[in-house]
Amino acid sequence: MAIGKGKFGQFLEETPAWAKGLLAVGGLVVIAVGGFTAYKAIKNAANAKQSKQNVDNATQDLQKLVAGGVQPSYLGSQYSSWADNIYTVLNGCPSSGYIDTLKGIFNQMKNAADVLQVVTAFGVRPLSACWYIEPVDLVLGNTPKADLAGWFTQQLSSSDLAEINQVLASNNINYSFQ
Repeated sequence: MAIGKGKFGQFLEETPAWAKGLLAVGGLVVIAVGGFTAYKAIKNAANAKQSKQNVDNATQDLQKLVAGGVQPSYLGSQYSSWADNIYTVLNGCPSSGYIDTLKGIFNQMKNAADVLQVVTAFGVRPLSACWYIEPVDLVLGNTPKADLAGWFTQQLSSSDLAEINQVLASNNINYSFQ
């Protein structure tokens, strides 16, 4: 049975059945990977936009607190340093002792303005995939961007998040990460 008259048709006609199956499976894999990549790109763009909005909201909330007399307790460079430390311990595969580092940082917060300063200093950063948590993202070079809350959602367990929120609550800070 002739598939076509061109070279491709002749190639398919002469190709063994097992190779045709391999070509079909390979084609489906390429389509699936392309679809997954497009889906992740669209999702990441939406998440990055939401993360930017979250940081903008934190900045506005901070301005309202300052206008209401609640001042940040430290210099701006301290918040930047804390944000960089958070990024370091959570980027890629979380390092051992990460929860103690995070709790140590948030234990130094004295009011909601301090937490909002850290959120603002953290901004929106690329989230590098961990090889054993998200191997597909790592292979595809997928680096979504997220704000601090997004990072916590992605990198921390619910019990880790509860521990950080407990530290804030024990310091009488009415702020929690969801």
